[in-house]
Amino acid sequence: MILDCLIVKEKWLNMILDGYKSLEIRGGRTHKRGLIGLIQSGTGEVKGIASLTDCRKLDKKDFVRLQGFHQIKDKEWEELPYKNVYGWKMENRRRLRKPVKYNHPRGAVIWVKVDIPEEVLYGKEKCDK
Repeated sequence: MILDCLIVKEKWLNMILDGYKSLEIRGGRTHKRGLIGLIQSGTGEVKGIASLTDCRKLDKKDFVRLQGFHQIKDKEWEELPYKNVYGWKMENRRRLRKPVKYNHPRGAVIWVKVDIPEEVLYGKEKCDK
């Protein structure tokens, strides 16, 4: 199954997949919804999947109120490298048992399309014994 996969830095990806972070902060909106892959930046591997369910523009008040969902300290609002701030809501986050390798296309910085076998997506792949 071909999935749009979001590239995320290791620290934030682990927080997402470990259940501590459900709101990814980005500088632009997305209209994508549904199942997406989650790529750990710099590894060439899809490490997890999630359902992308919403995207909202955030002002400073929203950012502070939602800190427990995005895990960025309130004082870091001023340091964000974005003109506009958006929260991308992710639900049903799950780490894949075995990462899926892919060839990273030149210039891709946010999204990559990756063919992920359905048995991997749905957790039915064989485990090494």
